[in-house]
Formats: sequence, C-alpha cells, structure tokens
Amino acid sequence: MAKKIAKNIIIDADVARAAGGKEAKHPIPQKCRNFFLTFFDTPHKIAMSPTIRDEWNKHQSSFARTWRVSMVARRKFVFVKPVPNIELEEQIASKLHTESKKEAVRKDFHLIETALICDKRVVSMDEKIRALLSVCAKQLPEIADIVWVNPINEDETPVQWLRDGVPAENERLLGGV
Repeated sequence: MAKKIAKNIIIDADVARAAGGKEAKHPIPQKCRNFFLTFFDTPHKIAMSPTIRDEWNKHQSSFARTWRVSMVARRKFVFVKPVPNIELEEQIASKLHTESKKEAVRKDFHLIETALICDKRVVSMDEKIRALLSVCAKQLPEIADIVWVNPINEDETPVQWLRDGVPAENERLLGGV
C-alpha cells in the first residue's frame, strides 16, 4: 500500500463546537467526534490561522480542546499566518447579490485565505457558506479547487475521505459538479 501524503487541513470552529465526548448521544456530536478520532490515525495535520485559533478558543467543546492538545503533542498541528487577500474577497463579494450573503462570506473568508496557503482542504458544517462559495467558484478559478467536506454529511463519507488520504475529488471541490 502506498504511503499517504500528509495534508494540512482547516477545520472550522463549528466542528470543534459540535464534537461531543463518549457520552454524546445525538448524531452530530458523535459524527464530529468520530471524524476527530479518525484524524488521529492519519498522517494529516490540522492547520490554524490566528482567526481560526481565536474562533476555536471561543467555541470548542471540551472534547475538541483535548483533541487539539493531543494534536499539538503529536506534532500534527500547523500554525499559519495568511496574508489578507482583499482583492479575492471583493471578487467573491461582487458575485453575490445581497448584503447578507456578502457579509456571511466575509465572516468566513478566513477559511478560504487559510486554505489557499495550505493544502486547500476545509472541513466545515456550514452548508450556507459552502453553497455561496460554490456559486462564486464557477467564475473564480482561484477557489474552484478548494475541497470542502462536511463531517456530518454521511453521503460525503467524511471518515473514509480521511482514511483515503483526503483526495480532491470533483464532487468535493467548490467549483466541482
């Protein structure tokens, strides 16, 4: 079996907030926890920008906090400082037709900025932002090849995606399908 290449993956704070411990009974915390636990058994690293770190610090569950400490201890944590890309942010905003949509994308644009300097892999449960970015990606090749995976969407097989080496399959790309 070929060795899988480690990728730097951005995990949105919404996943960190939702991850539950062993006692969690609801499917969402269970799926997020399973995603995090599977991450341990892969060569991949979590990448965080200052903004992502701050969001995690505010919203992470106790399970996610413990997981993150373990990732740092295992040297599977990468801290990055993206350069603000105002031009791309404005290009994306210009493709959206309402102020509420523009503001929603601006709020989470740091995920895109960080993905662009890492390995273009984002894990987030935010389907609204994903849909808005997908519309923009049809006209903006800079973001079209960013992979976006929802860890609670079983149709996306997120745990298997991790095990398979986080491939950039067309159906997972912002500009795909």
